[in-house]
Amino acid sequence: MTDAPRVQAEGELIDGAFVDDDRLVAAFKGLRYAAPPVGERRWRPPQPIKARRGLQRALEYGPSCPQGDDSVRFSRELAVDFGSAPATVPELPETGEDCLFLNVWTSNLESSALQPVMVWIHGGSNVSGSARDIPYDGANLARRGVVVVTLNYRLGLLGFLAHPDLTAESPNHSSGNYGLLDQIAALEWVQRNIEEFGGDPARVTLFGQSTGGANVLYLMTSPLAEGLFHRAISQSGSPMNDTRTLSGEEARGPRLLELLGIHDPSSAVEKLRAAPLERLLEATPEFLNREHDCSPVVDHWAVSDAPGRVFAAGRQHDVPLLVGANADEWTSLGRYADALTPAGFSGWLRSSWGPLQEEAARLYPVADSADVAPAVRRWQTDHWFGCPAAFAASAMAAISTPAYLYRFVRRLPGAAGDLLGAYHGAEVAYVFDNLAAESWVPRPSGDQALADAMARYWVGFARRGDPNDDGLPEWPRHVAGQYLEIGEEIVARTEPPGEACRLWQHRLEAELGIN
Repeated sequence: MTDAPRVQAEGELIDGAFVDDDRLVAAFKGLRYAAPPVGERRWRPPQPIKARRGLQRALEYGPSCPQGDDSVRFSRELAVDFGSAPATVPELPETGEDCLFLNVWTSNLESSALQPVMVWIHGGSNVSGSARDIPYDGANLARRGVVVVTLNYRLGLLGFLAHPDLTAESPNHSSGNYGLLDQIAALEWVQRNIEEFGGDPARVTLFGQSTGGANVLYLMTSPLAEGLFHRAISQSGSPMNDTRTLSGEEARGPRLLELLGIHDPSSAVEKLRAAPLERLLEATPEFLNREHDCSPVVDHWAVSDAPGRVFAAGRQHDVPLLVGANADEWTSLGRYADALTPAGFSGWLRSSWGPLQEEAARLYPVADSADVAPAVRRWQTDHWFGCPAAFAASAMAAISTPAYLYRFVRRLPGAAGDLLGAYHGAEVAYVFDNLAAESWVPRPSGDQALADAMARYWVGFARRGDPNDDGLPEWPRHVAGQYLEIGEEIVARTEPPGEACRLWQHRLEAELGIN
């Protein structure tokens, strides 16, 4: 073997680098999996790359996809909560429209026995985030016997803009799902190349958190993704409530022309593709108009139907699923939402729940101003995270496919722990066994044992489709309310769906016409 770890992928000879002096884990960073989505390739499905001659070096991350400062701001606000300086969180890394890169960590270049593969989809509401974000370094998971892949995908308007003219030019009559198509292209790259890195293309686990977890479940409904992964993990993210349609998003598309000052509809697509990237980024907040995310749409090509309807009917891909949520998701997300008065909360219930508003008000009672924030936090955590996760697990159990449900409850000691609880994203550093990466979050030394347990569960699931391993508390399959509570202690519990989740499902069925 050469001094540098070397592979051949996509017809190219590529050198990576060992991450430590022990030379056990090799990293290959900034691997291009699709052609640059620029110029005429802007707002088109990802295109194949052409092999380059000569030795290529994969030593540095590729640019992150264009975005605002949302992900950095989120982490810096957490740092302040924990009493750390905001500057402890690094600045946003280099970004650019040429951003379709992935990264691979492996400890298996020298063995003929292939290891399971874990492919990570980052979160960030599909408008921010990156494959290189802290703490997504895959070295510690790779040491446990898996090949880890992290990937960038197009974000914001570049990844999720639907427009009638873009649909008209598409041979598949689709627009708005470019970021999801990027993820599929990355999975196809894995199928073609991962064996060169010691990974088993027949044991690919897709995992992601927040919107990345939602995208995992979207891919479980995508005909284009069938066979590209064999297990799925969705952490704190669910599209079950999403009812966005292609026609509905197309109707919004022309608004972008107005914001960019494009007045000739006959050349709209040409001018959109020629628009400076800076102008698109500037127009994004106003175009989204108080929404904080982008999302795939049902185009009957990349996305077959509303995910809630697909899972309710048992038409999702038949792969084992590990899914769950944190106990206090909204403590860190609520700062991005409008504050409500008691009257405003009542009005919000009316607009959100319609004929179910009285039952919702009973489950989330508000007597005075002090009750509003806790009620909103409970509702948002139930509605967007806890209840959809339980629904997804039950939908898998209904088709006799293994499903494992969890609830992450670890709250750190001190005032910040009391304030935030088990906040959105708190589990990620434990899953990657990278607690030190988030240096702004003070964790007791005993939390390393929890990180070890969670990494073992996740790797075990990737290896066998079952997270259980010797020496760990048993994680029961989800059949009738079974789940694993993960905190200072790890305990298996059984808890049938409560009133809040029954109400949530009632509303979902009404909105989607599910019988």
